[in-house]
Parts: sequence; C-alpha cells; structure tokens
Amino acid sequence: MSANPVSPVFVGRTTELDALDEALRTADSGTPAVVLVAGEAGVGKTRLLEEFLARATASGAVTAVGGCIELGAEALPFAPVAAALRMLDTALDGSLARAAAGREADLARLAPGLLRYPAPAAAPPGAPAPGSTPGMTPADPDSGAADRVRLYDLTLHLLDALGTDHTLVIAVEDLHWADSATRELLAYWVRMMRRARVLLVATYRADAVDRRHPLRPVLAELDRVRAVRRLDLARLTRDQVAAQLRGILGDEPSHATVEQVFTRSEGNAFFVEELADSVRDGRLTRLSDSLRDLLLIRIEQLSEPAQQVVRLTAVGGPTVPHRLLAEVAADHARLDADALDTALRAAVGAYVLAPARDGDGYTFRHALVREAALDDLLPGERMRSHAAFARALEEHPGLVPADEAIGGIAVHWWSAENPARALPALLTAARHAGDRYAFGEQLRLLDGALHMWERLPDPEAHSGASLIDILEDAAGAARYHNAPDRGLALLRQALELVDPDADPRRAAQLWLSRGMLLRNTARSSGLPELRKAEALLAQLPPTVDPREREHPDRPGADAGRPGAGRRTRGPRGPGGGPLARRRGGRGRRLQDARLVPAQRRRRRRGGEDGLGGRCHRGTGRPFRHPRARTGQPRLAAGRPRPP
Repeated sequence: MSANPVSPVFVGRTTELDALDEALRTADSGTPAVVLVAGEAGVGKTRLLEEFLARATASGAVTAVGGCIELGAEALPFAPVAAALRMLDTALDGSLARAAAGREADLARLAPGLLRYPAPAAAPPGAPAPGSTPGMTPADPDSGAADRVRLYDLTLHLLDALGTDHTLVIAVEDLHWADSATRELLAYWVRMMRRARVLLVATYRADAVDRRHPLRPVLAELDRVRAVRRLDLARLTRDQVAAQLRGILGDEPSHATVEQVFTRSEGNAFFVEELADSVRDGRLTRLSDSLRDLLLIRIEQLSEPAQQVVRLTAVGGPTVPHRLLAEVAADHARLDADALDTALRAAVGAYVLAPARDGDGYTFRHALVREAALDDLLPGERMRSHAAFARALEEHPGLVPADEAIGGIAVHWWSAENPARALPALLTAARHAGDRYAFGEQLRLLDGALHMWERLPDPEAHSGASLIDILEDAAGAARYHNAPDRGLALLRQALELVDPDADPRRAAQLWLSRGMLLRNTARSSGLPELRKAEALLAQLPPTVDPREREHPDRPGADAGRPGAGRRTRGPRGPGGGPLARRRGGRGRRLQDARLVPAQRRRRRRGGEDGLGGRCHRGTGRPFRHPRARTGQPRLAAGRPRPP
C-alpha cells in the first residue's frame, strides 16, 4: 500500500464546519461574530481551520491568520495581531494605509514596519517621558492604560474600515500561547465590536489551559458575550479513524489495522497520521510506548543534514524565515544554499516541516513534532544552536523585522545561557515591551534579566544598570500586569539593597511604590509605608528644581509606575523609566519634602485625590471628604481609577 502521511480526505467535523459557516453568514450581515475552537493537541484544530478558511475565501471573504508564539520562545507582544494585519495589508493593497491615515505612529507600536512608518523611538537619555513636561513627571499615573485603549480603538477602527467592502475573517491560532497584550487586545475586540463585518476565529489547546493558566479567566469572560460561540473538538470515532486511514493508505485498511491504530491513537487525528505511516503489509509495526519516540520517528528517517535543519528550525521558533535559517545553517551546520534546499525539500516531503503561510519561511506541520525535536536535543546542542541564532540576528540586521530581532536576540542569548550577552539584550527587549504596553512580557523579560544578573561577577558593567533599577522596574511592570504579589516581593528585595542614609530619595521612592501597591490591592492603606517615605523626604531640602515650584502637584504623580520620576542613561522602561544607573542631579529627582504640603492643597480642593478617599476605595465604605486636616501623609498621585 502507498501511504500519504496526510489524509487527502477531511474526515468528520460536519457540525463544526456548519457552525463556522453560520458565523460567517452572521458577519456577512454586519454583525460581528466570534468562534473559539478548543481541543487537545493534535485533535485537528488546524486542519478544521484550514478547511474553513478555504471555504470562506471561496465565498469572497478576506482571510488573515496570525499564530501565537510559544511562551519563552520569543518576546513578541501582539505577534498574531501584527501578522494578521500584515496579511490584510497584502490582500487589500493600500486599504490599510488609507484607513490608518494620521494614526501611523500609533499603528507602528502594534506592528512596526507595517506601513513603512518608523516605530516610535525611545526617548534619549535625560529626555522626559512621552506625555510629560520637562522637569515634571507625567500628570496621569494611568497614562499607559489610556495609551493602550487608544491603540486598541485604532485597531477596531481599522477592522471597521477594512470591512466596509469585504467580510474579514481573522484567525488566531494557539491562543494558549498568547502573550498578555494579545489576550487583552482580543478580549477588547470581542467586548467592543458592535457593527462590523468581522468574524474572529481563535484556536487553543484545551488540555493546556488549566486553572492557573492566564487564558482561563479570559475565556470565562468571553463566554458571557452573546457573540461568542465555543466549539469543542472531540476525538475521532472508530469509523472516522477508518475513513482517515483509507484516505492516507489509499486502500481499505484491515479491521485489525483500524483497531490497532484507533487503540493507540485514541482518536487523535495527528497520532492517526503518525501511526498510519508505520503500517506495513496491512499491519501496524511495533512502536515505542514513548510519545516522544513516536513523534520523532519521521525525523529520524531523514538524512543527517535534514535532521540538522529540522533541529535548527525547532530552536529558531514556531516559524523561521528562510534567510535567517540559511544564515544559521551556513554558519552553524556548514550547509551551503544547495545543501540547505535539499535538506528542506526532504523535511517538507516527509511532512515534518511545511512552508509558512506567508511563503517566507518554514514551520512544523504540528507543534508536537517541534516539542519532541527540542526535547531530543542535548544541552550543549541546544545552547550552541540558540547562540547561532542570536549571532545571526545581531550580525545581519534585516533578516527579520526589527521588533522581532530585538526579542529574538534576547531570548536566544537567554536560552543559550550566556549571561554576559543575555543581560543587556533582555533589558533592551524589556524596554521595547514596555513601550508597547505589554507589561506581562516586560515582567517576564526582566525576570530573565534578574536570573542572568546572578550569574555574572560584575553585572553592572555588562548592563549599565543597577540591581535596584531592575527590581524597581520589574515591580512597576508587575503592578500594571496585575501581579501585586510579585511586585511586592520585588520591592522588598529592592528595599533590602538600598541604603536610606546614602540615598534617601531612592529609599523613599521604593517605600512610596510599596505603599501604592498595597493600597491598590486593598490589603492595606499603605500608610506605614507612606510615613516612612515622608520621614525620608523630610531630611531633604524643600526644593530641587525651580520649575517644580510652579507645579507643586506634579511630583510623584506617576509614582509606582516603572521607573517614574527619574532620568537615566541606557535602556528605559515604560513611561520613561530606566533600566540603567542613576546619574544624579535633576535625574535623581523624586518626591521630596514638598510632598505633604502639595497634597494638603489637593485635599482642600476635595475629591478622591486625597489619601483618605483613595484608601476608602475597595473597602465598601462610602467616601467622605475630610474637612479637617488629619496630619496623615498624603500620596502624590493623579486621578485614581475606579475600583
């Protein structure tokens, strides 16, 4: 029998396809629709999506696909959304640019290079943060959140504009790997889309989303939205497995073969394909009980150069651009262009790799094969391969978009366990994540930087940052990522390191940040921490910069945000925060002894800007304006968010 590893026949899933077709008709009518496709790894989510997208395209819809990137493999917030927008830009030549007219700079934050418009550059050392006035911290401590909402509104505007003449089908694969920024943006789309010819389809591994998975609360929220429908893909039945085998083998399988394959695969479509390739003379040959060995069978049947290319592709990421793979293969595996093409043709022919959807690289036919290939690498092999990718990205700019290169360099040096190269790269990538309001990714990268810090004899020389800087910026990212416990732990570490006698301003900043974080969690009023900050600031002269006398309410307005209120050299955190060593002078400016008098003036104006009102939030007790002075320390902060 001649075996085709992939069934040419699409088996079953009639009910699911009908549901997707119905959702497409709903979107055609001008009502947005959302379909979540859930199922275990290998059950057939990707094949179902491919079949549906082909039908949608045939019906006249414009389709775009973005794949989420495995956690730890890349540092790319909004990656699937950016990929989908690039596909839409290609399919609707010129329409995206017209729809984004006047907002190109905002769009560049989401998908740098999409419109050949430069991404917003980080402010140079010593320059004020975006949205601030020189000599003052930003007036709104939640400006990062406001900027994100403005960015999200722009994407909604683009979808609405592009869907005027066409129904759009946007598919996001592997949502369980989505970064926090992508999850937040997709949830925003689902909540805010009202009248748009848009169908959003997202797939995720149900078996990967346990109770602690960050996607779980997002799914619970989406389930309450009427426009959302969830499809749970079940495993194939025995009859469906028989039909799949018939298509793969090109002949009627024996009852014994069907029974063995069904028993071994338990109806998992991917495993059926893998096991079918082991059918010889109508019988299923003996296989190892190890899943890893099962997944590695087809790789091990390749030539050694092809196996090398497969292993390099696994290290490179879920999808690896051809030019990047060629550079690494030439340098690391000594494969010239002809040898690489031969190896790739063999890997594609064996259904291990497949050309990427955009035609510019290669991806694994199934994520499980990549996972098995990575697990099969020896530690030394893995580290050398990651180092080769990092060097290629550093030495050859332009192999991938600049935003991808920044994250790739950081993560590859990190995975190569090269602290000297990883630490500065991680700090740079963290800055870029913060600039795009992807605070979850920023926190993960800064955690990596802290890990690398411990492995260097002189980390400050390699990074241009102090440990307290990194801890404080990580704490700020944790606050905005809604991870208060992590933020408090980081601030505790920073407070253990700072010398309040030598640097009272810095110590006060840390206590102030801790007080704000405690207050925001409603676990404590934060008053003890604020009193400590006040006591430290009382030791300082009452003024530092004449410009601050003109705006007494501004100091500390952004306290607690990563790197607020200080200027430094080197990489910067979100909102102008540092990831570098202090330089003194005005760059060390912080809330000082004027903090309390300034806030007394704010208290006279009333409202919840006062400490009493802010502390009442989240307690369930009504706020009453304090008519008399209480003598309590007051927190310099901007307009509070509702609890």
